[in-house]
Amino acid sequence: MTDQSPAPDEPDVRVSVTVGTGLGNVELRYRACLTAATTFIRESTGRADMRAALSGNPSADLRRLPNERLYLL
Repeated sequence: MTDQSPAPDEPDVRVSVTVGTGLGNVELRYRACLTAATTFIRESTGRADMRAALSGNPSADLRRLPNERLYLL
């Protein structure tokens, strides 16, 4: 796992993901470069079991979005 952005020229944003489970909701927070985060949000739109949102100023202690570089392809 790397902590480096796959697009170092882009700003990082916070990605908040809420996943519905049979036992309630689970909220996950990541940081990702703007392009990968936007693609992730677009691809997850319409899923009944998940909501995702972007916001600015991610804290440095957040993990990067899993498989972030794949959202740049």
